[in-house]
Amino acid sequence: MSDPILVPLNEAAAAIGRCRRSVYDLIAAGAIDAVKSGRSTLVVFKSLKQYADSLPAAKIKFDDRSRRGAV
Repeated sequence: MSDPILVPLNEAAAAIGRCRRSVYDLIAAGAIDAVKSGRSTLVVFKSLKQYADSLPAAKIKFDDRSRRGAV
């Protein structure tokens, strides 16, 4: 099955691991696209993927001491 074209705010938030307020903030900042359908705000799913692709890679340092329980 192909990706949806539009998704409700709750699904958009779940798709990117953020809350609804963050989705509204991203829409306001122009980072993701949304449209109105009646009273509903729907997020353009493709823009969620583009947003995720634009994020920097996580840089996580591995500390071997933490695995042994040392302080």
